[in-house]
Amino acid sequence: MNILIVEDEAIIAEDLSFMLEKNGYSVIDICPSYESAIAAQKNQVIDLALIDINLKGPLSGIDFGNYLHDNADIPFIYTSSLGDKTTINKAKYTRPSSYLVKPFGEQQLIAAIEIAMETFGQSGDSHTESVDKEQSHKVFNDAFFIKDHHRYIKLPISDIQYCKKADNYIELVTLKRKHLIRKPLQVLMDELEGYQFFKCHKSYIVNLNYLQEIRPTEIVLQDHSVPMARNYHLELRKKLNIQH
Repeated sequence: MNILIVEDEAIIAEDLSFMLEKNGYSVIDICPSYESAIAAQKNQVIDLALIDINLKGPLSGIDFGNYLHDNADIPFIYTSSLGDKTTINKAKYTRPSSYLVKPFGEQQLIAAIEIAMETFGQSGDSHTESVDKEQSHKVFNDAFFIKDHHRYIKLPISDIQYCKKADNYIELVTLKRKHLIRKPLQVLMDELEGYQFFKCHKSYIVNLNYLQEIRPTEIVLQDHSVPMARNYHLELRKKLNIQH
């Protein structure tokens, strides 16, 4: 899981990064300001953001949280040395997944992240596409129609870079954003039969049109890499007609 750290204190950012990587998370970037955080969010696939409220500069972490609430589909957690009612009231209107008061420990951090990821897609107030148990998401005219609150968004199959199984739902990752649907990965793979998709891992399906490089244990796509189980390596080479 890719995590963005927005923190202007280098020592604190390093501590957070150490705790996250120790627990198997990937720190995609560390940003000290609102402006750098905006740039990181636009240019990288991020699953969750940890945001310090008091950033250097005219715009705060709450401003960035408000931006994520209005424009992105990822959960975010505020971190702050301030736990007063005024600050919390300002923060809560941006709908964060959690609020951690510094100093906090490793267990508190990991628990907050796990709960945020588990509950984000289930909240009716979130901007993540609804995970609709009733919706079958069948392919129609080379596209899925993904439910987003009271509307359906057309997602062309060709826009999907890869699909990732995450708990009870599947992430459909494009170059611009991530969509969520609820169905078994194998069912999705069956629906994608006839398109250039390949199951490279028990939890991943990749679009071979974005393939850039094949490595022993991973596949490099246009702007991301995903793991590949060793037993799929030979199968992929055969599919691509690679002789050696």
